[in-house]
Amino acid sequence: MTVRNLDAIFQPKSVAVIGASQRAGSIGNMVWQRLIEGGFAGPLWAVNPRHAGETSDFDGRPVVADAGDLPEAPSVAIICTRPATWPALVHRLGGMGTRAAIIVGEARSEEDHADLRHALAAARPHLLRLLGPGSLGALTPALNAQLGAAATVARKGGVAWVSQSNALTNAVLRWADARGLGFSHAVALGDEA
Repeated sequence: MTVRNLDAIFQPKSVAVIGASQRAGSIGNMVWQRLIEGGFAGPLWAVNPRHAGETSDFDGRPVVADAGDLPEAPSVAIICTRPATWPALVHRLGGMGTRAAIIVGEARSEEDHADLRHALAAARPHLLRLLGPGSLGALTPALNAQLGAAATVARKGGVAWVSQSNALTNAVLRWADARGLGFSHAVALGDEA
């Protein structure tokens, strides 16, 4: 694995949440809330066709119906949609110039794994970095970038954390938070596509 476009994940300039939601308990809602709670200061867009044009439910942030409607390419897209949507989204985002995407959802069935293979193929021509699927996300607390669905907002600190396991990452984040400890970066690789 190369380091190409890892800077986009760990030093994001702008973020789009594909499948952002205000439905309590949904992945799209968890990801959106972590970004807001974390205080990410860069451009932040919600993508959800059911809420296009609304702003009040998304903390005053713009909501667009489709990734192609974004005003500019986000440096990172967090994909919270079902596997069947991944290939087309990755292709569209890569064509726009997005440098990295974090896939929060999981590939469970053979059909889902086929969709993942198609998403990887769609990413290659654009050199778009994929994290996941099944990734809790990547956190850079110094930049207030809480990109994913972590159980808690990570504090700033000097130790980096990398794990494949979402459960272990969440446990460590909770443990550290209870003790006032922080991280420079934290990432859960998920299924390591």
